[in-house]
Amino acid sequence: MAMGTREPGQIPMFLTPDQLPEAPTAPFFDKLNELLAQMGFDAYVEQLCRPFYAERMGRPSLAPGVYFRLLLLGYLLGIDSERGIALTVADSLGLRRFLGYELQQSPPDHSTLSRTRRRISLETHEQVFAWVLQRLREAGLADGRTVAVDATMLFANAALRTLRRKDSQARCREFVEGLAAAAGVPTPTLTELAAFDRKRKGKTLSNPEWESPTDPDARVAKMKAGTTHLAPKAEHAVDLESGALVGVTLQAADQGDSATLGTTLEAVETAPGEGPEQVVADKGYHSDRVLLGLEEAGQAAHIPEPRRGGGGGGGGGGHAAGGAGFRGEAGNGAGGAGQPGACGESGRQAPAEAADGEGRAVDGPPVRDWRDAGGGPGGGGGRRRSGGRGPTCTRGVGCGGCTSGGGRTAASGCWYKPADSTWEC
Repeated sequence: MAMGTREPGQIPMFLTPDQLPEAPTAPFFDKLNELLAQMGFDAYVEQLCRPFYAERMGRPSLAPGVYFRLLLLGYLLGIDSERGIALTVADSLGLRRFLGYELQQSPPDHSTLSRTRRRISLETHEQVFAWVLQRLREAGLADGRTVAVDATMLFANAALRTLRRKDSQARCREFVEGLAAAAGVPTPTLTELAAFDRKRKGKTLSNPEWESPTDPDARVAKMKAGTTHLAPKAEHAVDLESGALVGVTLQAADQGDSATLGTTLEAVETAPGEGPEQVVADKGYHSDRVLLGLEEAGQAAHIPEPRRGGGGGGGGGGHAAGGAGFRGEAGNGAGGAGQPGACGESGRQAPAEAADGEGRAVDGPPVRDWRDAGGGPGGGGGRRRSGGRGPTCTRGVGCGGCTSGGGRTAASGCWYKPADSTWEC
């Protein structure tokens, strides 16, 4: 075939009705609009947002029903910016029909969308979110009984170079200039200042010392790609049966997943007075505190345990407190001292060190001889684990030899018998 050429055309002055473009059929959005109309969505959000608008006078505004439909489009189409939402709507006849715009009407600009979002309170957005979930529950599509929780880092609209010191409110450059002056470089050039900052010892951007003046909620965090940025952490709870989003919270990026799980579960929208029955999460949420909290709340936890190093601290030994104990190759969390038990009883499990968090007792393997380790069989199972129970003393009351978690000492005259896991004094 012959190649065609593109030539600039002249815009016609008049169009007949049969020349107007028709919006392509969009069954999903047509059905969604039909359901929203049946549930009275527009009347509900207009009544809810009435306090944020002038009663009689004012410039024409973006209708609340259109505003929330625009946010819904951003979620359904995966558009994460208001400019992107406005551009997509302006370029699509089908989405214009979903919003209720005719061909001669201009779709809303991104600035109108931004002003409307700032005008309507966060609590109102949460009420609309809860209303939608309530309609889903009434239709049997989302009960929130089994939820999966996960978090992701979001890029904050703030730059690292704008950080300020919390104590002196000095910017990063001012702070480095002060350090350079103290080091004998009174007026460094930008090149010299960058070289000094790159080589200085103890260079950190820790959240306890630095903050963003434009976004105080943002924290210095490492993203999945390995880069460092200012970011908040968004945590989502999803109903596994329907895929509906039933809870969203915004957390500080320097908080661990196990520390923020409880807040997100409290935000899950279920039936009044009820909460999730089963919680699914990845290994980043695993901790003894989380598991115990879910157990106390009557919620079944489906959280895999991360692979940890072996070893740990010594458990309680017979009559007195446990010592260092058997230590594995990769273990780095020494268990605390075991609580003393009466002779003839096992010593109580050793509490975990504060630096390693709360751990539950795990009995360690017995050692072959008292020379191998000072703590007998009372060893924990790695980080966040406390020591297990110590061995049993074979003597009656007054046995003073079972000391410091075992091991034969000249002062005690007590030694450990690995054959029957007892002490003989």
